Amino acid sequence: MAYAKVTQTGTDVTIIEVPWDKIMEIDGVYIFNASSSVATIVLKDKYKYSLGDSAGNDGERVIIETRVPANSGLNLTKLQGEEIIGTLVVNSDQQPIDVYVGVKEKGGFGR
Repeated sequence: MAYAKVTQTGTDVTIIEVPWDKIMEIDGVYIFNASSSVATIVLKDKYKYSLGDSAGNDGERVIIETRVPANSGLNLTKLQGEEIIGTLVVNSDQQPIDVYVGVKEKGGFGR
């Protein structure tokens, strides 16, 4: 299980970096908001393009943007199976936030 603690607002915090030759999928996500205010949490997959005109440029995809009540947790089982191809990061407008993510390698042909 990967873990990240957000202690600064508005900054992307790395949860896990996926090796260039792998595709991982989310097995579970749990977020705990230890702040005294409702937190807006953004989970993103950040990556570099490797082909075509965009090769070498950075890209990102928002996986989910959600709100977590103060001093409570949120279990995001609906994200199970979501693919990650780059670096999984979290961003929040409150802190401290604890993010736990279970990941597994995505199977494919010949595996």
